[in-house]
Amino acid sequence: MNILYFAMKNRTSALALEQRLMSECGLGENNICRTIEDLRKKLAGPVPHRPIAVLFLGPGEIEPILNLKYLLEKSCVLIVLDQADEDFVPGAYSLHPRFLAHAENGFNDLVAVIKYMVEKGQFQK
Repeated sequence: MNILYFAMKNRTSALALEQRLMSECGLGENNICRTIEDLRKKLAGPVPHRPIAVLFLGPGEIEPILNLKYLLEKSCVLIVLDQADEDFVPGAYSLHPRFLAHAENGFNDLVAVIKYMVEKGQFQK
C-alpha cells in the first residue's frame, strides 16, 4: 500500500479525484476506502512503506477521522476539503496534513505533490 484514498460519499469531485489518482499516481482499487472502518483497517495493518493517505472530506466527516489520528501519524496525510468552509479548516489542520486543498480549486496541485513525493523517493510506488 503506497497511496491510500478515503472518500465517504460518491461525490462527483471525489470520483474525479479517484480516477486521476488511479491513472496518474498508481492508486490501486484495493487501496480505496469508503468507510471509517475500512480506513482504520488499512491504517492498522502492516505497511511496508510509509503510505500517502489522501483524505477527501466533507462537512461532518472530520470528527470521525480525528478518532484515527493516532493511526494517521505513520502516514503522510494530504487532505482535500469538499467545501471551503472556515469552520471546517481547523479540524483538518489538527490532522497535521502535509498538503491541504479545496476540491473547487481542482486537483492539479495535489497530483503534482504526490508525483513529486514518489519521484523523490520518499515513498515507494
